[in-house]
Amino acid sequence: MRYGVLATDLALMVTHLLRQIDLQDKFVEFFGPGVSILTAGDRAVVANMTPEFGGNSAYFPIDGQTIQYLRTTGRSEDHVNFVERSAKRVGIWFDPSSQPRYTSTLQIDLASIEPSLAGSRRPQDRIPVSETRRPLPA
Repeated sequence: MRYGVLATDLALMVTHLLRQIDLQDKFVEFFGPGVSILTAGDRAVVANMTPEFGGNSAYFPIDGQTIQYLRTTGRSEDHVNFVERSAKRVGIWFDPSSQPRYTSTLQIDLASIEPSLAGSRRPQDRIPVSETRRPLPA
């Protein structure tokens, strides 16, 4: 993501895009090489918007960022190793080059996300900061 773009900006863009899709009875999984640059905190901000974008569940896979978060938050090395080994063993360890098959996909270019504003009641109606000089609709 560009300098100055926050996880909140990503979450607002994801919400804006996913609100245009019927997600009833669907799960949202994030994948692709862009996932690797997102910290556990960034991922939590996006996943926390699941009710706002209409999903039942949002999932970020387990990877090195997850392991780093576990270490940073004081988990024992035994616990950290257990999580990593288990994720790899059961096939849920993230591989950024994999091309999983889904019923539908949506591509988001992280470099295109810009700082934006949105109200708490309608986060899907985000306004890019670059357009804030424009009058707001009545």
